[in-house]
Amino acid sequence: MKIEIWNEPEEAPERRVRLKLQYDAINDGSVDLVAVDERGVMLGGGVLLTIYKEGIDRIEGMSSEIGFELDSNERIKIFN
Repeated sequence: MKIEIWNEPEEAPERRVRLKLQYDAINDGSVDLVAVDERGVMLGGGVLLTIYKEGIDRIEGMSSEIGFELDSNERIKIFN
């Protein structure tokens, strides 16, 4: 038998962001990209983007707790 003494602190678990595409058949046929919990339930302030046939719209009021960098309108930042 081996005995090991381990004094190193455990690493914090890596934060994961779970994303889901959510189709909106009732309103306009758009698709939302949303952040969800481990059960697939959308997080508060979790809508990142809405995809329409005309283009993509970043949604204001996104939660900073999700972990993405946000602009001054609390929308996900997109870099060129």
